[in-house]
Amino acid sequence: MNLNISQKKIVGFTLIELLTSIAVISILATILLVAVRNVRTAAMSASSISNLRQISNGVQLFIASNRGHYPLMRDRRSEAEPVWVEQIAPFLPDDGSRPGRGLNGVFYCPLVEKHAGYGDYGASQYVFLQGPNPNLPDFNPNGLLSVNILEPSNTAMIATAEISGSDPLQGTYWINHRTVRNDTVGSGDRNVPSPRLNGGAVGVLFCDGHVEAIQADRFAKGKAEWFNWVGK
Repeated sequence: MNLNISQKKIVGFTLIELLTSIAVISILATILLVAVRNVRTAAMSASSISNLRQISNGVQLFIASNRGHYPLMRDRRSEAEPVWVEQIAPFLPDDGSRPGRGLNGVFYCPLVEKHAGYGDYGASQYVFLQGPNPNLPDFNPNGLLSVNILEPSNTAMIATAEISGSDPLQGTYWINHRTVRNDTVGSGDRNVPSPRLNGGAVGVLFCDGHVEAIQADRFAKGKAEWFNWVGK
């Protein structure tokens, strides 16, 4: 009796096929991770822009309650000497997020991992004046009048910023044209606008209330454009 035994060929993947599959999966995973990261950054950038708009509302309410004056950069009329973020905080709704110094969460940018003492946004020294301090050149006991802004739509008021020095308690609460250019070195020039928004842009709130995402190099080169529209 003849028995015909049919042998079945076991089909499997070759080493080249396995390596190719792994390479394709790795590429797809990388693309997915990049896409997720970009979406996350875009969402946090939108949140930071939203923070600036809410801060703008707080500033406008402060102005309406203080006879048309902007906040002082630091109000030395009271013993606590509150900086501008502390002055406008009462005019903002409590969002339930108050990290550090008891401030409203809108002062803390979601794109920043380590938050500074006064938040993550810096105000222009040409709009939020230092005072009252007669020893300072921009002394004004009550703050700048909003009507003295010659071109509100061209005058930078607040921007995303980061501390460049070693004093985290100072935070990033002020900026000026020198720190925008970042071309001076001194104990007072600690804070610089931060291009941390999606695409490497600086979030800028202007005195008329509108917010723009401006590329860092354009913002740095335009100090005359952003800071020279304040009247006497």
